[in-house]
Amino acid sequence: MAVKTHLGYIGIGSNIDSGEKEITLALEFLEKNCDSVELSRIYKTPSVSGDGSEYYNAVARVVTNIEAIEFSQELKRWEISRGRRDREREIKIVPIDLDLVIYDDEVLRQRDFMQSYFTIGYQWLLSGADHAPSERIV
Repeated sequence: MAVKTHLGYIGIGSNIDSGEKEITLALEFLEKNCDSVELSRIYKTPSVSGDGSEYYNAVARVVTNIEAIEFSQELKRWEISRGRRDREREIKIVPIDLDLVIYDDEVLRQRDFMQSYFTIGYQWLLSGADHAPSERIV
């Protein structure tokens, strides 16, 4: 029996100085745990909280045989392994954030789906562009 695969889009973000490195490490994690991974360019967006901080962001398109709930749990475990803990959340430090926004054409995280930190990379992947959009690129 063939293993069923699923198409997902993961929003990735970090607001620390080494955010680009954290996104690269997240990409390596995804490559080890997914059948295929394609990453948008890394770009910066302002924090939606309006606190003046900026985030490094990217979106990954993945093919996986892992079901949505289990996959989301794996992403959260990776976040914790990279320093995303309650204390950091309280003071708005985000070493890495991985959110499964779309899974098999279903939007799982509507709020993220509507935000520029996701839509920039998502549209870039959908367009097949060979360059990132012009909005505050790293």
